[in-house]
Amino acid sequence: MKRDKQRKKKNEVLVFFLIFFNVWGCGYFSSSEPEKKTDSASEKKVEDSIPVRITKAKLGSISNYLEASSIIESKFHVDVYPKITGEILKVCKEEGLSVQKGETLAEINPGTIVMDQEETHLLLKELQHQLELQKITVQETIQKQESGRFQVKELYEKWVDTQSKTKQAEKDFSRSQTMLQKNLISEEAFEDARLKNQETQFSLKMAEISHERANFDLKTQALLIDKAQIEINILENKIKKAELDLKRADFKLGETKILAPISGILSQADLKVGQQVQPSLLAFSIIDQQNLELKVGIPERDLRILKKDQPVRLFNEIFPLQENMAPQGVIKAISPVVQKETGTVKVTIQILEEYVALFKPGMFVSAQIITECHPQAILIPKKALLFDDNIPFVFILTTENHAKKIVLKPKMLGFKDKFNYEILDQIKAEDSIIVVGQSGLKENALVQVVSEE
Repeated sequence: MKRDKQRKKKNEVLVFFLIFFNVWGCGYFSSSEPEKKTDSASEKKVEDSIPVRITKAKLGSISNYLEASSIIESKFHVDVYPKITGEILKVCKEEGLSVQKGETLAEINPGTIVMDQEETHLLLKELQHQLELQKITVQETIQKQESGRFQVKELYEKWVDTQSKTKQAEKDFSRSQTMLQKNLISEEAFEDARLKNQETQFSLKMAEISHERANFDLKTQALLIDKAQIEINILENKIKKAELDLKRADFKLGETKILAPISGILSQADLKVGQQVQPSLLAFSIIDQQNLELKVGIPERDLRILKKDQPVRLFNEIFPLQENMAPQGVIKAISPVVQKETGTVKVTIQILEEYVALFKPGMFVSAQIITECHPQAILIPKKALLFDDNIPFVFILTTENHAKKIVLKPKMLGFKDKFNYEILDQIKAEDSIIVVGQSGLKENALVQVVSEE
């Protein structure tokens, strides 16, 4: 910047001397006799005048602003890590390339995962087959149990009937004994009663044993059903675990492709084919260049003049500040908290969509937050100002080509920026302001305009 100013100043001086000698030479070295006889007073007047360059005071827009600096950041910055361990089979995207959300960045070898998946499939089928067999066994046992209940009922009824017959046989035998003692029956009749009583006692015992055995079988079948139900529950749990393992294998198979979680630019991509990766290894970094912002600290005293959506100009060495430059950003958010360490408020500035292509994340920029604007202000260039004991003044050109000194008192000055000052009094639009050659001028000095900006 300093070198450009020096070059510009040298060019201005060169132009001045070229014009000056051209004007002077036309009058002095001319071969025509009439031109040599010029009025001596006019020659004296030209020789005494001081060459200057002027510009017109103009109507234009000027703003008051707060200035701060910061680094541009991406609102959305995502680091991508592999979700499984494995060997890189393919790298699809390299650093600096743009990617879309869901696009494949790299692929991991799925070999062992596919084998685990097939093994889990086979185990699941086997468990399901065992479960079906166990359910069939339970159904058969339940049918036997129902048949056993019916048998128990029949044996119980037979036992009850046998008890009745036994009691009757006991009565008949007891009566036969009495009658035998009284010689009312023969020995053969008594023996028949005794044998019948023994037979009924034996039948009762057998009926009781059959009933107890049927009850035992019924209880055994119930235990078998309970045991089979436990086996079914175990198999169902194993099936659930196998299904979970299968889902996990399917998930791992899907994770063999490393996908972009957002759209943006790859700011880091260091993977290589054959490289062994694990979930703790950073694979890619993606920044969204469509949503750029910067965070600046504004002093607490200026908080009252800040508001959301205020326009902001951004500039640096690559994109220097220019006169009448349009704002490239707006205030997106103002923190409600004052940082006690610095006494500043964090202000987030979002870069407008139409300007995001000009800026890059990590770029250091200066920001001018426009707090107030005067669209119809009288402006004079900053380079026209001179200072006397820190009091600014300018020279304007009168109609008689004299330099008139105007001291700019504080009440005469409005807003200022890098290029212009706003003048509130004594200078009007289209007034001629001396911008080159004014440093050696005195009040009412005679000047000669060599060029106009």
